[in-house]
Amino acid sequence: MEAGRVVFEQERPAYLQLHYPSAGLADVVAYYFELDLSTHLKPFSIVALPSLNTLITIPLTATGKKYHSHFNQREQQLKGPKILGNLSHALTCTYALGAKEFSVKFKPGVLQQLLQLDVRQLMDGHVNLDEHLPTSLIIAIEKAENCRERITLMEAYLNTKIEAIHTHKKLKLVQQAIASVTHSNEVISIATISKQVAVSSATLTRYFNEVLGLSPKQCFKTLRFKNGLQHYQSYGSSYIYDEIGYTDFSHFVKDAKNLTNKVPSVL
Repeated sequence: MEAGRVVFEQERPAYLQLHYPSAGLADVVAYYFELDLSTHLKPFSIVALPSLNTLITIPLTATGKKYHSHFNQREQQLKGPKILGNLSHALTCTYALGAKEFSVKFKPGVLQQLLQLDVRQLMDGHVNLDEHLPTSLIIAIEKAENCRERITLMEAYLNTKIEAIHTHKKLKLVQQAIASVTHSNEVISIATISKQVAVSSATLTRYFNEVLGLSPKQCFKTLRFKNGLQHYQSYGSSYIYDEIGYTDFSHFVKDAKNLTNKVPSVL
């Protein structure tokens, strides 16, 4: 079995197709991706980092996959189309031989509001997709000829729901706050971000808990770690980690152990 590792979207390995949404859905979908392991000769594993995003996954083969939590060491077998919740800790996903799967990665908080899902139930969890999406849509996606056709089908459905997202005030403020942190090259306090989105710190905290089931501090820690790991993979331990919110490299390593139960070099 291949050792599980993190695969960032900019890597674009041969087994992964990645496509971005149409302009009208840019606030809803982060990207679409399709995993094709038909040429792999042994089971394949990938590490999923702590994340604010939720996913829809639709297997295109009869094979299943296994989740191994880095936090409690539990394993789960998953089969069939699923909604996968946001993650507070890392896990390793191992696909069976010949697996092929289509997925939609949604922006933080969007899918919970779109489908009226319980944000706390979905945290570190999953639910059956056919309980929330039309069965006819799932079947059409499974039968589609290629990834582009699957995206077209999904976007047609999402465009019928998008008004509920555009008019959701709390979600928009949470998205603005996340964007401020993501696009900043310096540490920003919750008080500063609250001023940027024109609400109090207490109100912003309440919105984060309602929309994501997490406090702003927890969310920003997750975003900081992903940023830190990308810098580590590009520059190693010599990068000046205090520029992205860590006191030093050892602080980043401590976060890696707390969130993934692994050191950065094996991620």
